[in-house]
Amino acid sequence: MPGLQLTLDYGHFVQQGIAQEAVDALLPFVRHLHVRGGAEGVVQTRFSENTIDFGHVVDQLAAEGFGGWIVIEYVHDERPGCATCDVTQETIAFRDFLRPRIDRVNARRMAS
Repeated sequence: MPGLQLTLDYGHFVQQGIAQEAVDALLPFVRHLHVRGGAEGVVQTRFSENTIDFGHVVDQLAAEGFGGWIVIEYVHDERPGCATCDVTQETIAFRDFLRPRIDRVNARRMAS
């Protein structure tokens, strides 16, 4: 359907053993990106245990001219990995990781 866009959360794919490269194929259709650490077998993990290359994801979105939303999403519930993370500390870790990358993308947009 023309104009249809997605909300994408890599954690749901990576948990199932789906390679990040396969999920990357969805990036041209993303309007809303959920960011949280993920790894095979767990939908959510600590920043230090994350296997998703979010630097690559931000770079790819920037190359696509992304104008949507990036949301850091940590939850505390019964799903694998969701009860063992300090949601505040993990959100801060991802914020600190993403902020300079997003600032660089915005600076390049402003310069062009």
